[in-house]
Amino acid sequence: MSYACTFIEKEVEDDSYENGIDPTSRRCLLNERVNIEAESFGELVQKLGDYLGMTIDDLFINEEQEFIEWFGFNRLENADSDEPTEREMDEFRAGKRDLYAADYTFHVEKREVSAIAVDEIRAAGLKTH
Repeated sequence: MSYACTFIEKEVEDDSYENGIDPTSRRCLLNERVNIEAESFGELVQKLGDYLGMTIDDLFINEEQEFIEWFGFNRLENADSDEPTEREMDEFRAGKRDLYAADYTFHVEKREVSAIAVDEIRAAGLKTH
């Protein structure tokens, strides 16, 4: 059994300290099919963080469902898609710099590998010998 991420999406919105997030500025910056696999879910999250060059430490999941097919992660970012420095945060709070509210969505699945039953091959109507 393994855990995998098959798709990553990143959307951002302009964020000013004084006015907050501007929902009309929402745009997609990343829309990528991937195949990142790990032996545990924790290891998968670590690999995703490594892949994107960041630490994923607070997941958004729909806790009303028993199983998930995606999880989210959000953070403030600067124009280089990095976490803002302390100086950039001070400028943001002083209204001298805008930042970006970044929302990441990771499509995930648990993979269980098993052999294919001969009956399934026959049911497909394929000739065998």
